[in-house]
Amino acid sequence: MLAAMGWGFSRGMRGSAEALRESPFDQAPLGAIAYIFRRIIWLVHTIIILAFFGCVFGSAAGSVVAMRASAGVAGLVMMLLLANICWQLGRSVGAHLRAFPRRDWSGAAWIGCLIVAVVCLNMGSWFPRMVSMLVLAKILIWVGAALSWIPRKFET
Repeated sequence: MLAAMGWGFSRGMRGSAEALRESPFDQAPLGAIAYIFRRIIWLVHTIIILAFFGCVFGSAAGSVVAMRASAGVAGLVMMLLLANICWQLGRSVGAHLRAFPRRDWSGAAWIGCLIVAVVCLNMGSWFPRMVSMLVLAKILIWVGAALSWIPRKFET
C-alpha cells in the first residue's frame, strides 16, 4: 500500500529486516526500522486527524453516516498499518515489536495514543450516547502529536 503511494517505506522496512536476518549483530538496520516505524505512524496520524474532523463535521451536520465512514476509514487505516508492519517484518515481527518501546518509547506511546483515539472515534460514531468520546479522541490525537515532536537518535 505505502510503496504504491511512492513512499518506499515497505521496501525500506523489508530490506532492513532482511539485512538484520543475514547479520543479526549489525545494529544499523534496527535504527532504520525504528525510523521507518515513526514515518509510517506519522502518515497514519495525518489520516486519523482527517477522520477526526470528518467525525466532528458529521456530528455537527447530524450525519451519522459521515461519522461512521470517517471513523471506519481511521480503523481500516490503523489495521492496514499493523498488518503492513507484520507482513514486512515477517518472522521477526514479534522481536521487533517487543523491542520497539525500548528503542523508541515516545514512538510506542504515540502509536498507543492513536490506537485508543481510533477506538474512541469508532465508539463515538457508532453509539449515539458516546459522542463525547470524540473529546477524548481529540486529546489523544494532540498527545500523539506532542509525542511525535520528541527528537530521537534511533539508538539500537
